[in-house]
Amino acid sequence: MPDFKLFIVAGEPSGDIHAAGLVRELIKREAPRKITLLGTGGAALAELGQKQTATVSELAVIGFVEAIKKLPFFLRLAKRLEAQIAQERPDVVLLIDYTSFNLRFARKIKKYNIPVIQFTAPQVWIWHYSRVKTLAAYFDRVLCLLPFEEDLLKKEGVNAVYIGHPAADTLIITSSDRGSFCKRFNLSEDKPLIAIAPGSRLREINYLMPVIVAAAAALKAKGFEANFILAKANSVSRQLIESYIPRELDITVVEGDTPTVFKYADLIWICSGTATLEAGILGTPMIILYKAPKLDVLIIKALTKLRLIALPNIILGSEVVPEVKDNICTSKNLEEKTIEALNKGDDYRRALSPLKDMFAGRSPFKNGAEEVLKVIKSCGKQE
Repeated sequence: MPDFKLFIVAGEPSGDIHAAGLVRELIKREAPRKITLLGTGGAALAELGQKQTATVSELAVIGFVEAIKKLPFFLRLAKRLEAQIAQERPDVVLLIDYTSFNLRFARKIKKYNIPVIQFTAPQVWIWHYSRVKTLAAYFDRVLCLLPFEEDLLKKEGVNAVYIGHPAADTLIITSSDRGSFCKRFNLSEDKPLIAIAPGSRLREINYLMPVIVAAAAALKAKGFEANFILAKANSVSRQLIESYIPRELDITVVEGDTPTVFKYADLIWICSGTATLEAGILGTPMIILYKAPKLDVLIIKALTKLRLIALPNIILGSEVVPEVKDNICTSKNLEEKTIEALNKGDDYRRALSPLKDMFAGRSPFKNGAEEVLKVIKSCGKQE
């Protein structure tokens, strides 16, 4: 079979990583065929040779207000990408997350009769349920990461398939037990271990770190002894994180080993996002943190009836782990919830246990690669 072109639009660091995981599986399966990568992405796709029209750092945007300010840029980018597709005629277009941009972009490129796949189903169950019509009309396949999404979308005529979640596929634990983990980072085995995951975006850090540091300081002032270990995201500089931590607070900062930190923690203070699912699959008790500008919070509440924000809680259908969000995201509330959560750790672990069974045994990148090849074949390409 001939070589082929894959056009990818990834607008966030997570999308770049997920797309790269899928591409690596394609390369394994299809060698020695050459796969030409085009579109937008980040460091992971660039490493695989993607010719990038724009990078995820250029596409980065958080919140409604920021998105509106950047609208002219997105309109220009859509035109550039469409022109590139018209010229290059890729065998398939793979759109990763980045829902608002990608759903509109799918409509624009329908006329080129090139198969389009959405990797990560838009969360229509949270808001904008009407988007299912766009998914049914403009996408040849929608790859779902959450188990309930496939049936929900299929009922609306969407060609959806559940492939599993990358969070379950990348949980690599690098310490054999808690003792070796504590020794590795010079932590006391006799003290509770509180992990901190303040997010991967600048705004998340700026909003949550003051709350986290104040809560840790208040607990310490009351004689509460614990190991605090902060799992820093690769996208956040150590200098930024450490600028928030006063010298008298003993918080160990680590990078690149988040699943292991989550595995051996007694409790995680964690920013709402995909990392909460990783923690949930591992069964570790957590307190979900979320804080945003007041205008963004008001808009979100107006657009959705869903009042849970954490993926484990949404998937399990109730607040099995506490959410400290919006105006109650204060150091005092975090401090109080911490004592309660440590006392109820076994209850939280039991409540989270179904998540492991839901996601175990699936390899989303392998499954996603298979679906890409099926779509190419079913659309009469590469035959």
